[in-house]
Amino acid sequence: MNIKEGLKKFISENLMLIAIMVCVTISILSRSYFDLTYISPDSAHYLRAAREILRGNGFYVYPEWFANWPIGYPVLIALVAFFTRTEVYLASKILSIIIVWLIGVMFYRRFGRMAWVFALVMLNVGFRYIFFYSWSETVFLLGMFLLVFTAVDIICGEGVRISHYIWLTFIVILLFLSRYIGAFALMVTGSLWLINLIAAIRLKCKDAFKRVLFLSGSGLVSGVFILLYLLLNQRQSGYMTGLPRVPAGPARELFLDLYRAMLIEMDFVFDTFFSIGAARLALILWFVLIGFFIYSISRCKEVIINREKGIITSLCFIFVGVIYWVSIVLMRFVSDFDEFGFRLLFPASAMFFVGFVSLLIRNEKIASVFVCFSGKIIPVICLTGFLLMMLVITPRLQGTFGYRKVFEMTLDKYSSIPDGALVLWGDTVHPLFMRDNLWVEHPGLELDLDVFWQKYGKYQEIYVYVPGLNLKLGEYYLNTEFYAYFSQFLDSQEVFVQIK
Repeated sequence: MNIKEGLKKFISENLMLIAIMVCVTISILSRSYFDLTYISPDSAHYLRAAREILRGNGFYVYPEWFANWPIGYPVLIALVAFFTRTEVYLASKILSIIIVWLIGVMFYRRFGRMAWVFALVMLNVGFRYIFFYSWSETVFLLGMFLLVFTAVDIICGEGVRISHYIWLTFIVILLFLSRYIGAFALMVTGSLWLINLIAAIRLKCKDAFKRVLFLSGSGLVSGVFILLYLLLNQRQSGYMTGLPRVPAGPARELFLDLYRAMLIEMDFVFDTFFSIGAARLALILWFVLIGFFIYSISRCKEVIINREKGIITSLCFIFVGVIYWVSIVLMRFVSDFDEFGFRLLFPASAMFFVGFVSLLIRNEKIASVFVCFSGKIIPVICLTGFLLMMLVITPRLQGTFGYRKVFEMTLDKYSSIPDGALVLWGDTVHPLFMRDNLWVEHPGLELDLDVFWQKYGKYQEIYVYVPGLNLKLGEYYLNTEFYAYFSQFLDSQEVFVQIK
């Protein structure tokens, strides 16, 4: 078979997989570049950090030390921007697309013609929204898939390959450098270490003993790296993760928020094409999923003991999903940060979805049905409908416009503000990475006028953004001195008023 025939055969057998990845690729560019509705404050900080890295400033972004988030994601954006010669926002979209295709290729190498079934996770609302934004969760998801597959190779591989443990060390560090919660991967390394230690003691297995040694080395290297990184943050910024962690709110409210978020997670599995509509149905589906996991695994005790790769893959996905879910939930109950939602919970949901599919296709009849659809044209038509919605229907309903337009509007809006100045109550998102050396702040409620000048007096020029100032000052009614000072600008006809 020549190359042309082989390529034709590959496309015909994997038409669904290719169609899914193409649809997701185009939807990322359409929604987040040509429509531009997906830039959050976190995105702006990542992009500014990437810009400063390109300029050779490294961790110094504000120009303080960049510690509120790990540096890994901005570094990858900067690398893509450097090699593609694009600006940082487009580079972040290119990076997202690269990650989508890396995950797709990974699925193909692991699951062959069944890869498209696993790739359906890319159509999940949570997956798409994470990739629409410039968020480090894109890299984090890639790292989680790599972590699972590497764990499977370590468990199921014959003999001991040093490359697996080098790779595992790299993946743990990658997860941590994308999100601080990525340190949870050390628990996965520790679990592998414990399993092999038990096997080494009980079964007198030499290979298990070697794995214990290599896993010890891997855990030590990645653990020391994480500790040194956090200590460096503390030295430079005063805090290990860049800022003081505020205690979480009432536990009852957090439990309710978590409950609602988990129901939405189940709804998001179907929401690309239809909504299940009822919270009760979502709850029932969660119970069905958990029951299916327990039932399927209980019937596979022998193949688990024999380390059959298919069932071990399923177990690893479920286990990593559970470990991450428990870690992020416990962290959220301890300190106050993002609310429970797809951004925090989807990485676990993605692991559960792939674990479910992996268990499902163990049934030969179900697997044969999926194989039949792998190269058929009818499902591709359905995906084309999804693509049509992304490209035509949704943008028209939202009335959005592209990145270049927003970029031009932002530069025009702030054109009168000189570099190095501070703008109070302005846009804290777009100018952060679109304008050079421009600082935008919303002063906190804890400030009085004296504290305000102590904190912001270092800036040579300070401007107040007047539109909407009356609403923003309403938050300060308890501090009459603060309100009295800034309320003098309420009647100004200017967009920006210079106060220093």
